[in-house]
Amino acid sequence: MLDVHEGHRGLEIGTGTGWNAGLLAHVAGPANVTTVEVDPALAREAGERPRKEGVTAAVVPGDEAEGYADNAPYDRLVATCSVRSVPHPWVDQVKPGGVILTPWESPWVATSWAAVDWDGKSDDRFTVWQHGPRRLWDEVAAAHAWWLLHDRPGPERFGLTVTAKGESAWLDTPDRPVPVAG
Repeated sequence: MLDVHEGHRGLEIGTGTGWNAGLLAHVAGPANVTTVEVDPALAREAGERPRKEGVTAAVVPGDEAEGYADNAPYDRLVATCSVRSVPHPWVDQVKPGGVILTPWESPWVATSWAAVDWDGKSDDRFTVWQHGPRRLWDEVAAAHAWWLLHDRPGPERFGLTVTAKGESAWLDTPDRPVPVAG
């Protein structure tokens, strides 16, 4: 889904073990990849792992939400952490027409919760508890019904458009908005 090619400049957010940065460097070229990790010790370790395999990428300790402007602009940005809002430094650091790939989740209210208990005997006997200002299980049921209605789309069919005014999730094309609870 990132659609990275040789020569693309890439930024990874959330280095972790360095595996994804190594894969990006293998495809785009080692001089074209930067990865940011908030934990300095993890960043140091991750910088050593790919080098042992002969693949290098610039590993930078820092605030992942800030990206890394020093090596911008990037053609591709991939984040391994989910966000509720795409940080604007990421948008600013990716070239127009570039790709940002990140797990995105809609905002939620921290006091709300839902629990489901299966009776263990049949496929359709569940007890549901939910509390708080949002009816989370009702939202799950509505999202599942929408997903079924739209032929069970996979992640490759979804997109997110980010502008200065906010974000909008869509299915297949930007003119087909996805209902987002919130």
